[in-house]
Amino acid sequence: MSYFSQLSQNVTISSGNSSTNNVNAGVTWSGVSASTLSVAGIQVTLKADQNCTVYIDQSPDGLNWDIVDSFDYWSTTNNFSTTVHAVNSYFRVRVKNISLVNTQTFRLQSCLCPIIEPLPRSVDAEGFLKVCVERTDGMFGGQQIISPMGANKVAIPVLLAGSPFIGTTLDPNYWVSGATNGGTIIQSGGSISLNTNTTANGAINLNSVRIARYVASSSNYCRQQVRIPSNNTTTGTWKGRWGAYDTDNGYFFELNQANGTSTTILRLVCRKTASDANYVDSGSFNGNRGDVYVLDNNIHTYEIYWTNKSAWFLIDDIIIHKFTGLTSPLVDTPSLKIGAQSINAGNNNANNIINIRVVSISRLGGTSIIPTSKYQSGTTAGLILKYGAGNLQRLIVGAVPTSGSVVTLYDGLTTGGTVLASFTFLFPSGGNFSPVSLDFADTQFSTGLLLVIATQSANVTVIYD
Repeated sequence: MSYFSQLSQNVTISSGNSSTNNVNAGVTWSGVSASTLSVAGIQVTLKADQNCTVYIDQSPDGLNWDIVDSFDYWSTTNNFSTTVHAVNSYFRVRVKNISLVNTQTFRLQSCLCPIIEPLPRSVDAEGFLKVCVERTDGMFGGQQIISPMGANKVAIPVLLAGSPFIGTTLDPNYWVSGATNGGTIIQSGGSISLNTNTTANGAINLNSVRIARYVASSSNYCRQQVRIPSNNTTTGTWKGRWGAYDTDNGYFFELNQANGTSTTILRLVCRKTASDANYVDSGSFNGNRGDVYVLDNNIHTYEIYWTNKSAWFLIDDIIIHKFTGLTSPLVDTPSLKIGAQSINAGNNNANNIINIRVVSISRLGGTSIIPTSKYQSGTTAGLILKYGAGNLQRLIVGAVPTSGSVVTLYDGLTTGGTVLASFTFLFPSGGNFSPVSLDFADTQFSTGLLLVIATQSANVTVIYD
């Protein structure tokens, strides 16, 4: 006895989601709602002579398009086909002409398939599956790209600001604090507590001494492990802040409790020119946790990543919100300090506490930057070598005609800045001066770099970035 069975697949064209009509520049062609019941896959092909974006939308009711897959079509590639699993009851296809020219060729076809196989549509010349990785998309929307020579670009984190809280004394070489009306910082057990204490309007703030320098083609990020007061332990008018900021600029998380309320609002802030006008409150977040973040008083990891264009706020490795400066930068300078505050107001005398275990700012990128140099001969009362942050690498003194030349380098734009180094070059009467090269091992400066040559002439070359 023999058995014979035949399996056939009834693939149907969705005419309402297929078209040969040309699409004008900037216009989106939209298909109609079509049922996907009894089918497993949606197959879409496109041939056009202009760049487009293809959207495959799916809906449970044909009205609310909850699932959207988007694909780039590049006319130079001239090859677009995709299969998407049908996971909802209805679908439609949209194609936007993203070029500045109307299409002269446009052939779109959409088919519904009862059975699909999620494999590439062809094999290579040796019969293997034609599969490759052209890029890796990250959680921030960026792409990891392989270079033409096959190299993979990797960013190594480099610590720029911050230090561990060891012992019971806040290290003044790394941190500066300011208190109002009895506010205090208590350091113990590898963490610090910012306490408003019980005097009315008590406040305490913390900043890093160092400014975390921002360099082009890299991004900086601030990472803090913070434990905040729970909703039931903050009373009166109070604000808590932590992030990468000072009085003028930066990014930070803020807890804001108004007098007479029982809940604390989480706010994300971009400060620019001492103004906090650019912010978003819980309930309007656009990240991967939804628009609301529920607070608790457990320890959490808070991070802020920023570039010249955007800033991402994360809690426990999940993006909460993204800011984008579409017409102007979000801050005046992306080179920022670490900051934290606990502030009572409105005669509030409750001791509101923020606990911080660790805090730092790092750069996603290396420390090697091609340096520049400046040669100065004679004396100078003050030559500005750079505005803003940088690294001092080397000082070369080629000649000192007369003993007693004083060479001083300042972190600043005037002689009122911080002295980085000062040398007096002496040699015996009638002797000869031998050129010297002094290595500064990438000593950081924050405000600027100023060179002064005083008392006697010298020929000096300063190497810095």
